[in-house]
Amino acid sequence: MDLPGEQLHTWVWGLKRLLLGYALPQCVACDKTPIFAGILPFDDIEGQHTQTLAKLIAFLERLFGLELQLGGKKTLVQWSDTLTQMLDDIFSPDSEEETATQQLRTLFALLRDLATQANYSEAVGLKLIKSWLNKQLQQSDSGAGFLTGNVTFCTLIPMRSLPFKVICLLGMDDSAFPRQHRSAEFDLIGLDPRAGDRSRRSDDRYCFLETLLSARQTLLISYTGRDIRNDALLPPSVLVAELIEVIVSSCRLQDGADIIEQIVINHRLQPFHSDYFTGNPNYPGFSKAWLKVSKTVEEGTLLSVPLFSTQLSDPDPDWLTLSFDDLCEFYKNPARYLLRKRMGISLYADDDPVENREPFSLDYFSRQEIRENELRLLAQSSPDCSEYDLAKASGLLPHGGLGERIYSKERAKTEQLAASITPLTDAPELDPVAIAI
Repeated sequence: MDLPGEQLHTWVWGLKRLLLGYALPQCVACDKTPIFAGILPFDDIEGQHTQTLAKLIAFLERLFGLELQLGGKKTLVQWSDTLTQMLDDIFSPDSEEETATQQLRTLFALLRDLATQANYSEAVGLKLIKSWLNKQLQQSDSGAGFLTGNVTFCTLIPMRSLPFKVICLLGMDDSAFPRQHRSAEFDLIGLDPRAGDRSRRSDDRYCFLETLLSARQTLLISYTGRDIRNDALLPPSVLVAELIEVIVSSCRLQDGADIIEQIVINHRLQPFHSDYFTGNPNYPGFSKAWLKVSKTVEEGTLLSVPLFSTQLSDPDPDWLTLSFDDLCEFYKNPARYLLRKRMGISLYADDDPVENREPFSLDYFSRQEIRENELRLLAQSSPDCSEYDLAKASGLLPHGGLGERIYSKERAKTEQLAASITPLTDAPELDPVAIAI
């Protein structure tokens, strides 16, 4: 990918920080800067975290090995062996996934058989193999599950429409149907189309016509008619719009009502809307749970249950002493603090989501951490490393010249702050003051 040979913000760099945090935690450095060979150890690797780290390392090593195996060109027989070995090494399917896994093994065996029958020994790249597998899987999916029960889910395929009492077409949006087809780069027919070539859009129009003729009693067509962001009107598929135009121009109601209001139904946003439980055949409702919610909303009453039925027991003596961080956390969200600290309940699976991209700028917390480290090193008479090396090893700065320019700005601000607070640090410490809250 022509990327610079820098390990910063790479998987290898992250693994080194994790491993060094387990083997050489920051507390070992005492008052010195905990940097070893240009790497800042990542703390909090202990107990069960070490087992998780070992599994992560084994998984990533396997992925890195697969990257080398999938690179370059191979013969079809070699690709078949490589993909089969990869499937056995990476996946451990259960009983429900065994069918899909066996389908992949069958395709890999088919790839080998085709190469043997055609006596084809030329090397090909991964892109061609992926294209062939995708096409084979799409053909397999389209034929699976057809006419296997009372309700059949399938895709639209020409020359396969059979008469049914009820047919439902789902997702007939303007951008979804007719389906967009992109030819492969090596498809010469797609690059230079001529009259008489197969047209995917024409196939979809024919499928739609076949579906209309196959519906015996009921034909239901659904599409997204409102934008999820601004509630703007969205058009249906051009084929559905043409069907509506034909119906409006060729049909009339005896009472003179608008026929569009009879054939186009705008469903409500919530499934507990009262219209679904009034007996209107256009808005059928079958869920008892949603009916209960609908009645509650209609009456304007909310069923609330107290969180605690009895008074909580007296807290431990340790609760009488709070740190400043605990006090700030309590006032920031008292309910969450009570559930976490007192009840041991966490409603959030991941309070601080890990960034999955390298930084291109500094947020508030990164800026504060860099400034605190700089102040600490500036206070030392002879620091054992530079402030920039520490900021870079922590992974907070962007890569290259951008990170250097951002750091120079932060350092100028920190030096100005250090010059203003240095006289204050030489003053004697104040006696502690007890505060009753």
